[in-house]
This record gives sequence, C-alpha cells and structure tokens, in this order.
Amino acid sequence: MNKPRSLIGVISFMIRNFVISEMDKVIDIWLTVSIKAHDFIEKSFWESKVIDMKEQVDEHTGHL
Repeated sequence: MNKPRSLIGVISFMIRNFVISEMDKVIDIWLTVSIKAHDFIEKSFWESKVIDMKEQVDEHTGHL
C-alpha cells in the first residue's frame, strides 16, 4: 500500500504585501486566471473589467 505523499517541503511560496509598482502584473495575473477559470464567459467581458479591478484595488489600498 502506497503512503500518501506530503507536499510539505515540496512547494515553497511566500505571500507578501501588495507593491503598487506591480499593479499591472497583478491585474494581468487576475485577468489570465479569470479567463481560464471562467472560459464559458467571453474573454472581452473580463478585459472590460480591468479598469474596474484597478479601481477596486485602489479602494482597498489607497493607491492607483
């Protein structure tokens, strides 16, 4: 019988505070993931929400 494999020590990542200079990169990740996760929704819908998402980030961080 095979023992379940643990991911502890296999995957390493760090969560850190948002850096305003990386806004475009963060929004690009959000857009890419949203398009892939919701492929039943037109890509143009997600693209039209980019400005809205930047405004949401601004509301919660005080940046834009």
